[in-house]
Amino acid sequence: MEQSKQLVSRELAERMRELGFAQESYFYWVGKEKDKLFISRDTRYVYANCDDLFETDYPFVYSAFSVAELGEIIKYVTPKDFVDAYMEVMDFTEEIFKKEPIPCMIVNLMTQPDIPAQMLIWLAEQGIINPKEIKI
Repeated sequence: MEQSKQLVSRELAERMRELGFAQESYFYWVGKEKDKLFISRDTRYVYANCDDLFETDYPFVYSAFSVAELGEIIKYVTPKDFVDAYMEVMDFTEEIFKKEPIPCMIVNLMTQPDIPAQMLIWLAEQGIINPKEIKI
């Protein structure tokens, strides 16, 4: 499987950074031009929050979270907020949600990193979680 399909998309990674999620990951979207980013595992990007470090090097650096890393963040969400966020992201009504087996939901979350990323973004935008208070 392509590495880019195992990691959160560049657009969602950028939004997560804008919202204040910690920028600590094993992989990063990195580049000099916003529309031409590449995936890097260079450990110096652990310091991506230090914007001045990248002013002349790579101005665009976003954590490319894996499903496992997103799981470390999402564990801070209450079960009710977790379900609400999943229903919102998947555009489910309560009736549809009751019909979808829980294992299917878990498979979606474990195989599609953009789903938990979208959930975390929605929770942050709603003010339900504060990304700056979450330590990974």
